[in-house]
Amino acid sequence: MGKAFKVLSSGFCFTLLFALVVLITPIILMVSGNTDFKTELSFLGLELYRIEIADTQFISKASTFGCLLAFIFGVAMHFTINYVTAAFKK
Repeated sequence: MGKAFKVLSSGFCFTLLFALVVLITPIILMVSGNTDFKTELSFLGLELYRIEIADTQFISKASTFGCLLAFIFGVAMHFTINYVTAAFKK
């Protein structure tokens, strides 16, 4: 049960990191002087995120598919890091 919790925790942390980056990026861009910016990233025909900046307003959206991919990536990174550290311990 403890190992499963660590795996799920790693996936959840990557999901939160993805959402945080998507939400903080427009603020950083606005502070740096970008007032007209629009970007969307899609993978397999599904949207991962959308960021729009117009004058002094911004819209930032992390999609469910993007969060799901971040979760899967976090779980994969957990297993990869465990495999590499176990290989170096031998």
